[in-house]
Amino acid sequence: MGKIKFQGKQRNSNLELLRIVSMMFVVLHHYALYEPWRNLETAKITSLIAYFAYRPLGEIGVDLFVLITSE
Repeated sequence: MGKIKFQGKQRNSNLELLRIVSMMFVVLHHYALYEPWRNLETAKITSLIAYFAYRPLGEIGVDLFVLITSE
């Protein structure tokens, strides 16, 4: 992938893709936090796996987004 010229400024498409992925990580994190499976005593095992898999993605996504934006 190359660079895209956008309003007189060149943008790296690889960083744009990483920015989109980090946004999706944040959305999955919010999905894990605010879904009804937060009651861990009554949740099914698949819900628990999703909860514990999606939750750390938000922290990774926010860190990536901040690093990309600060360039």
